[in-house]
Amino acid sequence: MSEGSTQDEGPIAGMLCASRALCLRHAGALTGLEAAGAAVVWLPFPGARRDRRPVDRADSEIAMRAACRLALASALGANEAARMADRLRLGHTALGQPVAVWPGGEPAWLRRDLHVSFSHDGEARLAAAACAADLRGLGIDVVHLPRLAGRRWTAGYLRRLAARVMGEEELRRFLACAPPDGPMPDAARLFAAHFALKEAASKALGTGLRLGIGIGRPGSVSPREVSASPFADARILTLRGAAAARLATLGAKRAEGHWSADNEYLLSLVLLR
Repeated sequence: MSEGSTQDEGPIAGMLCASRALCLRHAGALTGLEAAGAAVVWLPFPGARRDRRPVDRADSEIAMRAACRLALASALGANEAARMADRLRLGHTALGQPVAVWPGGEPAWLRRDLHVSFSHDGEARLAAAACAADLRGLGIDVVHLPRLAGRRWTAGYLRRLAARVMGEEELRRFLACAPPDGPMPDAARLFAAHFALKEAASKALGTGLRLGIGIGRPGSVSPREVSASPFADARILTLRGAAAARLATLGAKRAEGHWSADNEYLLSLVLLR
């Protein structure tokens, strides 16, 4: 995940060096994503929570190129992957989904098979890229776990929040694993895994989540339409309603969820195949 090309230059070289250091520091959080075949560039975002600074578009574009270099290296070789990735521009669909925009002249399979996604929380920002013939969508999400340790994160608050975003069966499973008298850090971590998988799935679908209070777009899916089972052996997400319809529109048959965490960050990744 953290190996760069032999032609690292300029800003991308700096990004990859910073990413390698953070990947080593947070290896536990990356463990569940390694088998998914996506390349993740993990960058520091100092002061982001304190200053509420937005992610700079130019930095996002460079991070996307760095992730695409890694994702394309196995298919093209490191040098050709670097050359092709450096031609990319960051664009967005009508629904706000980030996409890699090619200038023209590239093979058709690259336009079809390369997918990108972004996430940031705490002082971390991530760019992910994956390229596979059977891939129809990619989404990544990061949760800064210390944020869930505030005084408002009581058992009652967590149960109310879960009831807002989970369907009946998913909520039943969650409550069985997070009883009211259980330790709050474990319950909050489990909720974070559920929600991060929903968020990543909505990014892979290209719609985002519709959470109310002005969050979401007309085409966004409800979090209740995406059911996650973080501790199931087969982490295939269950999609219903608009989420299932969107999956079919993209030509995918299933949504695969992957997640893992260390003491600071929880990461989730969803691939549509």
